[in-house]
Amino acid sequence: MNANRKLTTIIKGRTISSVEQSDQSTLDITFGDNSKMHIKTGGQVSAPDDLKSRTISHVQQEGNTLRLISADNTSIDIPLAEATSSVMLRDKDNQMEYAD
Repeated sequence: MNANRKLTTIIKGRTISSVEQSDQSTLDITFGDNSKMHIKTGGQVSAPDDLKSRTISHVQQEGNTLRLISADNTSIDIPLAEATSSVMLRDKDNQMEYAD
């Protein structure tokens, strides 16, 4: 799987404080700094609660799969609705940090 360097640079070191999956089409991740990542998913995410309290070390992406890897080397694969236009990250002031 290929590194998503741009997203890694932005969220590396951020700790996940909450995860909400609101059906099989969206996953919302809130980080400890109150930034929020909204992901349009292509189906159910397996064990999204396993992400809570994890600190992101890097992100990988290939096609319709986004992989978040934490500092303890655990990872979770998130099926994306589309290879692009599925991930949006906003800072605590609701300013866009990343969109793909």
